[in-house]
Amino acid sequence: MPQTTDSLGTWDNLGIITLTLEWQIFPVTSVDAQTLRFTYLYDLDEWDNSEKYKSYAIGRFYYPTVNNTVSPSFRLYPKPQQEIRHYPQNSGLLDFGAKKIIYSRKYVNIEVIIVRLQVESLL
Repeated sequence: MPQTTDSLGTWDNLGIITLTLEWQIFPVTSVDAQTLRFTYLYDLDEWDNSEKYKSYAIGRFYYPTVNNTVSPSFRLYPKPQQEIRHYPQNSGLLDFGAKKIIYSRKYVNIEVIIVRLQVESLL
């Protein structure tokens, strides 16, 4: 995947996924993913104007060298700004996965808002 450089350093793009109700693994495995940048890609007007539907994502790390081992899950709330998080305990090869959690403000038909998530790892 392509890399980008800014004032913080060089970022390795782990990929973009469309969040669904099922766990998805990002296409690129990271090495020592201690600092991640999350970019939420969605229609901000649609999100802000929705009275019935909101969601968030949960993410977790997968350790491909150890069978069936994952980190504790953590919440990711969509926002227009990029979000940087630091995970000092991570080292070695890591996969990152995420899924969507939906909650409804009213018990009516829930409209679907498409949210995509891009994750980058600081090299």
